[in-house]
Amino acid sequence: MDDFHWVLRTSFFESRLYDLAYFITCIVFVFLGNTLFKVRSLPAVLILAHCLLPLILYGGVISYQYMPDGLKYWDAFNGIRMGDISVNDAFMGGNVEQAALLFSIFPMPAAVTPASLAYINIIIYASLYYWLTSKKIFTPVSEWFYLIYPSFALYAGLPLRDTMIFAFMLVAIQWAREGRWFLLILPLFLLSSIKFQNAFILILFIFSGMSFGLFKKGISLPKGAFLVFFGFVFLYITEPVLGPEINRFRLAMYVENGGLSSEVGQIYGVKDFFYSALLGGFYFIVKPLPWEVSGVFPLIQVSENILVFIFLVLLVVVAWRRNPRKLMLWVFFIVFGSAIYGMVVFNYGTAARYRFPFILLFVIFVCADCGVQRVVRIKFFSRNAIHK
Repeated sequence: MDDFHWVLRTSFFESRLYDLAYFITCIVFVFLGNTLFKVRSLPAVLILAHCLLPLILYGGVISYQYMPDGLKYWDAFNGIRMGDISVNDAFMGGNVEQAALLFSIFPMPAAVTPASLAYINIIIYASLYYWLTSKKIFTPVSEWFYLIYPSFALYAGLPLRDTMIFAFMLVAIQWAREGRWFLLILPLFLLSSIKFQNAFILILFIFSGMSFGLFKKGISLPKGAFLVFFGFVFLYITEPVLGPEINRFRLAMYVENGGLSSEVGQIYGVKDFFYSALLGGFYFIVKPLPWEVSGVFPLIQVSENILVFIFLVLLVVVAWRRNPRKLMLWVFFIVFGSAIYGMVVFNYGTAARYRFPFILLFVIFVCADCGVQRVVRIKFFSRNAIHK
C-alpha cells in the first residue's frame, strides 16, 4: 500500500507532473460540461479555475501534515486499486475506507499523489453546478455564492470526503423537495456510510418535512410551536441515551485537538443540553472570533466568517419579506445542524470544514424557495433566475 509513498519525497513541481493527466481530464470534462449546459462566460471561467486548485493546494499551500486525512484516503484508495483492500473489506471498514471506496467508483487507475483524488471532487463540484442549473434551482444570489464561496472551493480542491458529503446532502434534500421519497434511500445510505452525523440530522429534518408537509408550505406559527414542543419532548425522552453519546464525542473531539480530558465540561439534563445546543450552535457558525486566532490562514478564515455572516443576515431579511414560512423551514435546518455540531466541535478549523455544507445548502434552498434575486441593490443577472 505504500508503493506511491516515494512521491512524498519529490519536489512540489515534480509531483505536480504526475497529476498532469488528471488535470487535463478535469479541464476537458469541465469544458465539455460548460459547452453542453451553455454556461455563461464568467461562471464558466470560475468553474475552470477550480481545476487549478488541486495543483496548488495539497502539498503546496497546505502541507500534508496540516490535513493528514488526505493521506489516509490516498492510502486506502490505492489499497483498493492494487487489491490490498477488497471491496467487501472497504465496505465493512471505517469511514476512511468507505469514502475511498466511493472515490474508487470514478475511473481513475491510481492516485499517484495525495492530491490526485481532489480532481474527483472538482468533477463533483462542476457536476452539481450543471445539475442545479438544469433543474433551475439557482437564483442569481445562490449561483454566485456557489461559485465564489471560499470554504467550498477550498475543500473541493482537497482530497477529502467533504465534497461528497455535501453532494449526498444536496441530492437528498432536492429529491425530498420533489417528493421522490423512494430515491432518497440511496443518497442517505451513502451519506450514513461516510458521515453518520449528517445523515442523522438530514433524516430527522426530512422526516419532519414529510410528516407535516413543510417542503410545500413551510413552517407556520402553529407548526413552529408544535416542532419546538416536539423538540423538547424528544430531548426529554432521548437525553438519557443522547447525553452520554454527545459527552463521549465532546471528549473525543477535544482530546483529538490536543486538549486534556479533565478540561471538557459535561452536559447534564435537558436544560443543560438545550443551553449548550443553542450557545454552541451559534458559536459553531461564527468561530473563530478575531481575538481567538493568530497567523495568516486563521485570519483569512475570520474575514470569511464576518463576510458570510453579514451576507446570511441580509439574506434572511430579504427572504423574510418574501416568504417567511419557507425561510423558517431552512432556519430550522441550519439551527438544528449547527446545534448538534456546536456541542461537540471545539477546533475552529474542524468547524469550518463541518459547517460549509449547511451554510451552502441554506443559501441555495432559501434563495430557491423564497425567490431571492438579490440581497443588496446591486442586481445579479442570470439566465436561470427564478421570478415569482
